[in-house]
Amino acid sequence: MTDKSQAQSTGSIAGISSNEITPSTTKKVTDTAPDVVLLCDGERISCHRAVLAKASSYFSAMFSSSFAEKDEKFITIKDVDGFILRILVDLSYGYPLELENEKMMLKLLETASMLQFLDVQNMCVRFLLHNLNESNALQFFALGDMIGVPELSKQSFAYLLYNFESIIESRELLSQLHIELLLKILEHPNLNCNSEIQILQIVDRWIIDQNAIIPEDRVFKLFACTRFKVLSEEDLNTASLLPFVQESQMLSKVVSILRLKDTTLVKPCRCHCHFKGDSPQLKMEGCQACSGFQVAVEDEVDSDKDAQEENSCLSPPDFRLREIFRSPCCSKKSESVIDNSEKKENVIDCYPLEIIDLVEQLLSTSPRVPPFVPCVVGHVRCLEVPGDGPILKKSKFIEGPSLLMYSFKTKSFKSLVKLSKIHEGPVEASGYKVCTLGKDVFIFGGEYMFGYSNWQNSVWRWNSFKNIWSIETSLLSSRRHHSLCVYDEFIYLIGGYGKHRIILDSVDRYDAFKCSWKRCAPLPSPLYSAACCSHKGLIYVFSHQVFTYDQQLDEWHTLANVRLPADTTFSHAMSVKDSGIYLTSVYSNFLYHFDPDAESLEVCVVGKFENNVLNSCYVESLQSIFTFSTGEVNESAGFPPSHQVEIFDTGSKLFTVLWKQNSDQGLITDFGIRHSLGCFPFLCYE
Repeated sequence: MTDKSQAQSTGSIAGISSNEITPSTTKKVTDTAPDVVLLCDGERISCHRAVLAKASSYFSAMFSSSFAEKDEKFITIKDVDGFILRILVDLSYGYPLELENEKMMLKLLETASMLQFLDVQNMCVRFLLHNLNESNALQFFALGDMIGVPELSKQSFAYLLYNFESIIESRELLSQLHIELLLKILEHPNLNCNSEIQILQIVDRWIIDQNAIIPEDRVFKLFACTRFKVLSEEDLNTASLLPFVQESQMLSKVVSILRLKDTTLVKPCRCHCHFKGDSPQLKMEGCQACSGFQVAVEDEVDSDKDAQEENSCLSPPDFRLREIFRSPCCSKKSESVIDNSEKKENVIDCYPLEIIDLVEQLLSTSPRVPPFVPCVVGHVRCLEVPGDGPILKKSKFIEGPSLLMYSFKTKSFKSLVKLSKIHEGPVEASGYKVCTLGKDVFIFGGEYMFGYSNWQNSVWRWNSFKNIWSIETSLLSSRRHHSLCVYDEFIYLIGGYGKHRIILDSVDRYDAFKCSWKRCAPLPSPLYSAACCSHKGLIYVFSHQVFTYDQQLDEWHTLANVRLPADTTFSHAMSVKDSGIYLTSVYSNFLYHFDPDAESLEVCVVGKFENNVLNSCYVESLQSIFTFSTGEVNESAGFPPSHQVEIFDTGSKLFTVLWKQNSDQGLITDFGIRHSLGCFPFLCYE
């Protein structure tokens, strides 16, 4: 491949064409002589004011009447690499990008952001996100945060949280993080961390690698990022041996309390140094850890304050924490006034009330949970911009399908991505199915225009962090209106319609990590659009009978003596830990329950929703079942049906309408028509 073709390939990866950057006035002004020369880092760049002003808000403002540079022939640009500035000018004229080096692309982004070349900035972000990986995610996140490019910092941050286990192996990159960025990562409630002791070990390594002394109140904030409630006794023993914990009398006391089996038995130290005001407790004598120490602390208050203020990158200290750190029995300096023989007996038992309060706060922090949100495949209306104003109006035309996420913050729907890959022709494919595994979305199967043998056999995968669609592979056999079941890293395609409208009994397993297929044992009987889920190591399929599949043995079995509701076809099955399996039907508003471990195998009614359930999914972190539906058309009522989101709390057993909107309002037209296209909890870092 030539250099020129490589550059064109890079441009296509970034999603930028020269037409996107080229201003409409470029061809007109290039026939005239350049009217300005940019002087930068030894470079002399001749160009046209009109081109620069069109491509850059910075130069547009510079050439306005209020700036001296408006009529200057030579303009000096400082603090910018001359080579990078020349690239920006060339891109403004529509020349192709001849740059593939990631480091240079970072410099281009930084300069484009500073000089406000927004089209180039967007191009750089797309390029960098396309190349996002474990080795550069920290760098991209820090840069995006520093220069104020939210798309880069947000996507990189989400990648960091999700791939935390592999990224933390890079000690060199981690040590370079500013403390505020490190805190933002470690304290995040959705951090994908399998072991909380890792947080303390990371903090210990980070502190060791810093050249400056970190104030103790900042060290405590890093320490408090850990979810101590889930630490085991072995983890706490490990924590007590970490250098930064041992070097802090206060942290040592916190860990020693946490190591106790019953923290309620800990009694606070009642010596005078822990009480203020006119309380008679002030007259009490201090313990040996506190006696004779107050004067030494007062002498060092000013020097401690000056030392903290020297580090300009730190925010003002927490004054409540400073009082605790200066408490005699919480300070390392108290060790010098206590005889070694008495230290173990007296100091360890000296727990200030403030320390005990801190321990209670640390234990009250909720465990981390993955940020799953309920999502559904639906359709939205096109938007059109009227010629007389910027207000967006709804069009009667319907766009292709989109993955819609319900946001609890805004109490509205957001389109995460358009499923354009199954609607690239004149019509949308029918009978395709969408599911998610980790951060990715998959599309399997479907047919365009029944009877023409025009099948959608490509397996499409959308990377939510990079916002990129890619073709994974092809189906082993064409199918539509099949069922999907996710089990560990595998996705099972079960039954459906095949060629010549034959109902299938075949089952194919797709390995999402190896991108490979396996043909599994066939179903006991052909079926389509059946409810299925994985539960306690088995796959359950609900049709006119209940079938189970053993992945290890590659065998199907039919459950005997299962009592099923008459005339009910199940469309969704949801496994709930320690609570069995919940089921819904597209033709009913009832919620059903099945317990495979019960003595009597029966599918029974739990309650009912307001609308028939077209789509449903269970979100474990919210302990709720969500349904997405549209009410039936009632012509006599005189008003259109409504879209609804309802929830069933598996703990309280309550049904609630979460969201409701008339179908002729808003942007949503439907949540699927007659058949569910996909409904599942999706990992979404907002």
